[in-house]
Formats: sequence, C-alpha cells, structure tokens
Amino acid sequence: MSERFIKIQWSDVHTHLRDFDESHKGTIESETRAAVYGGITFVGDMPNNKPPIDRLRSLQGKLQDAEKLTNTYYRAYIVGTNENPGDVYKASGEALALKLYLNNTHGDLLLDDHQAIRKHFERWCGPGPICVHAEGVHLEAALNLSRSFLKPLHICHVSTKEEILAIVEAKEEGLPVTCEVTPHHLLMTEHDAQALGPLGYMKPELKTSRDVAALWDNLAVIDVLASDHAPHTLDEKMSSSPPPGIPSLQEELVLMLTAVEEGRMSLEKLIDMTEVRPRQIFGIPRMSETYAVVELGQRWHVGDEQYQTKVGWSPYEGTALTAKVREVYVAGQRVLRDGEFTEPKNKEVLVL
Repeated sequence: MSERFIKIQWSDVHTHLRDFDESHKGTIESETRAAVYGGITFVGDMPNNKPPIDRLRSLQGKLQDAEKLTNTYYRAYIVGTNENPGDVYKASGEALALKLYLNNTHGDLLLDDHQAIRKHFERWCGPGPICVHAEGVHLEAALNLSRSFLKPLHICHVSTKEEILAIVEAKEEGLPVTCEVTPHHLLMTEHDAQALGPLGYMKPELKTSRDVAALWDNLAVIDVLASDHAPHTLDEKMSSSPPPGIPSLQEELVLMLTAVEEGRMSLEKLIDMTEVRPRQIFGIPRMSETYAVVELGQRWHVGDEQYQTKVGWSPYEGTALTAKVREVYVAGQRVLRDGEFTEPKNKEVLVL
C-alpha cells in the first residue's frame, strides 16, 4: 500500500448511541453508520439511555437489538447506581465494563451514595474495568477506591491539568489506573465553547489553553483516545436548557490524523491509543479483516460531506482536514467505498 494510504482498526470505547426513548437523536443503526463513515470499526455503547442499562436483563435486550442494527463491531456498558450494587455484578462478562457517574451529566444516574460506590468497587469482577466520570474531588475519591480495592479503574474523558497530573502520580504509585482523552478536549478550549454557544456545551466542559497544553504534554501516559460521541438535536441544543454533548464519530479519526500530519503526535501513538490499548484494557477480541483505509494529504473541510449521525450537525463544521476515509472493511466485508455504504451481512457476529 502506498505511503499515502494507511490501514487502521479504530476502537472507540466511549460512545452514546441513544436509541430507546431517545431514538429521535440517534439509534444503534444510524450512529454506527456514522462510525463507519468515520473509519471506526468498534464502538462501546454507554449505558445512560432512557431507560438506562442498569440490569443484566436490560443489557441483554440491548445486545439483542444490536444484533439486528449495528454496522460495526459492538459491545455495551452497564451502569452502577445507588440502587443496584447488589446485582449489577451479574453482568460481569457480558458488559464491556461498569460505568459509574460520580458527577452530574446527561440523565439522572448520579451516583452519590458513598456506601453504594464502595460496594460497586468491591463486587465488580470484570473482566472490563470500572469506568468513571469523575471530575475534581470525585477523581481523587475514585483513585482512593482503586488504592483500597486494587480494581482496574479507567478514568473517562480527562480534561484538566490537575486531573492528568493526579493520574500520572497514581500510575507512578503502581495503581491499576488507565485513562482516556477526547479529541475535543485536545483540540478545543473554553474560547471555542464561547464561540459555539450551546453547540459547544459538553460534560466535562471545554477547559483553558493551560489544561489543553497539559494533556498534550502528558500524552505519553494517556492510554486511550475516545470520542464521547453524544448526539442531541439542534432544537434541543438551542433550547433554553441545552443538554451536554456533541456528535463526533464521523470526524474524530480524520481530525486526529490531521494532527499527526501537522506533527502534533506520532502515528504510532495514535494507533496505540485507538487499537492496542483499548484491546488490552477492555479485552476486545482481535477483529480479523476489519479496518479502515485512509488517504493522507487529502484536503477538505468538515461539512463538505453529508453528516450520517441522525442529528445532522457537527461542532467541527468548517475545520480543515488533511485525511479522508476511503474504504472500511468489517469482518471481511467492504461496507464503505468512497462514500458509498453497504450494510454488513450477518450482523449478529458483530456483537462481541
């Protein structure tokens, strides 16, 4: 293959595909199709649906739906709540991981009962890690629980200098801690949030240039790059009470390959964060004959091509890019070629 083209098997372990009572924003079918157009070949679907995925039965129902709908390899999370520490562990082995919301975000799944939090750490038996939305003091609490129980802990969407330095210290201490960063926390700041208005509102919110610089400075210790794809309609975002979150599955790969082209990170580090470490941390099986072919040196802008996410917008609209997804293969079948999509056959094999 020419040096202008690269193959990549991108696993995005942090997405919100919606469906159920929020199917007007996105479905497993629509958002995994957006993933294909973005060159993403595996998605981990978060549990803060309406209704939430908080029991083994609801998880199994979601996986059964995915067997009919997904266009990529797929697994789903289960959520830990104040009410379910006694039985959520029953989903160990079937869920990609356990998700705990220690800060307020989209939905009403805030976990603020300290005894329940401890029970989740005590009882979860993997093999996937305990993943936390934990900002500020809640991050410190999560690290202390990892220290007490020595359970693998994955910190989602790190966004501040203080957080990444605390994680560096935890890793140096030898705690079983990993972390992820999003493209938007690497590529945008609070000034972009001001310019975008409600379209730039997300959780964690965009931070200062000092925080962004700290993330880049400590990129070597960040394990995973994940989108936190979270679609909401334009009407919802422009309302008097906009929900947090942005759609980004279609853009994240080419955005980060553009950063590689600009010399901001190496291709080897990008592959480590999107192929190697997600597979190691989350136990994702090797997906044979599954990859995207991306052409480098192709200049275009976000918005030049039709958005595939159901909400039909992107906070990156107008951003200049220097990479383009040309083909995507899933389980040996070519599902995308130069913008033409073909639905994959035998979707049930894609639910791992």
